[in-house]
Amino acid sequence: MKELNRYYNMTFMFNMIRFFISFYFPLYFLKIGLNGFEIGILIGILTASNILFSFHLGVKADRVSNRNLLIWGLGLASIFSFMLLFVKEFYMLVGLFFLGGIGIIMVNRALDTLVYKSVDKKKKGSEVAWYTIVKCGAVIIGLIVGAYIIDFLGYGVIYIVSAILFGLMIFYGLKIKKNDTYTFGMSHYIKDLKDRKILIFSSVIFIFSIHFGAEQTSYSPFLRDSLGLGIIPSSYFMGGVIIPLLIGSLITGKLVDKKWGKMRLLTWTMLLSGIGGALFAMTSNVWLSFIARSFHEFGDGAFFVAMNAGIVSYFNKKRVGGHSGFIQFIVNIGALLGALIFGPIGYRFGFNLPHIVGGGLAVFASVVLLIVFRKK
Repeated sequence: MKELNRYYNMTFMFNMIRFFISFYFPLYFLKIGLNGFEIGILIGILTASNILFSFHLGVKADRVSNRNLLIWGLGLASIFSFMLLFVKEFYMLVGLFFLGGIGIIMVNRALDTLVYKSVDKKKKGSEVAWYTIVKCGAVIIGLIVGAYIIDFLGYGVIYIVSAILFGLMIFYGLKIKKNDTYTFGMSHYIKDLKDRKILIFSSVIFIFSIHFGAEQTSYSPFLRDSLGLGIIPSSYFMGGVIIPLLIGSLITGKLVDKKWGKMRLLTWTMLLSGIGGALFAMTSNVWLSFIARSFHEFGDGAFFVAMNAGIVSYFNKKRVGGHSGFIQFIVNIGALLGALIFGPIGYRFGFNLPHIVGGGLAVFASVVLLIVFRKK
């Protein structure tokens, strides 16, 4: 349990620092003169690097010390943050974001693998719920602290602070114990993924993940342009709606431990997320938008817990690094598709439309799945 708490601490620190800067990338890119298409490409590059390396690094996480993987990833994340001070040209930013994406996925694969292999299957619901709470709770602090630093001191300072903190995390990472390692051929992983339940599980996650592209390219600009919020009020808005996400995570963790079906939980929570996500962008009233977004985030948190519990339940523990990498690959494919579609749409037709379309897609898919599940 002590080591699991250490993993939670690392997860909290890493996600807090990430969200000092990541949610404000679209605003920063607009400031330095990039257009909607270029912004969509850059956000997509972070995702694309994850797509290319997520499964490979997940398999690597089964085979090598996750402590080493973690430290290398933190080093790359630190370099990425520091170089944002100097790199302004679009084509150079493409390479920098590709590098940053690799660093982020190395850290995520190491931490996910360590947690999934340490979870007690009898308490998997509550333990993966706390993992989700730690991840997303860090977002609240990251959003608000990052907004204040940017507003009072500028983007340059936030990039320096993030680079330094990522570097300091390396020393804490050195305290993590070396984990057991296992080497399997790719045929073992491929055979696992051919299971019908895994195919359905992966498909639901893919559909759900498309709306992440809308959030990455259009969330903060929507708050600015449609709701009229400055960067500080936006941080409170985005941080405040994370609280329902934490509540949804905790409730779903308890339901998983009470043997609720994870596939059915995924479908119902995707429906709730989609309804809230669409309604959020259908109003210019801040409070109505906040309430709708709260329902969306509640659904998101519940979905994350059901997904993580499914990873622990459905996959061989010794190969969970590779398989969690595959699930992350699916998530990023969906997010990349969403970023490439919704980035140009948002900047041309309004930042509300990507959220409405993304939410509507989730609602449609979940209704279809519920009908199919009811028949079977």
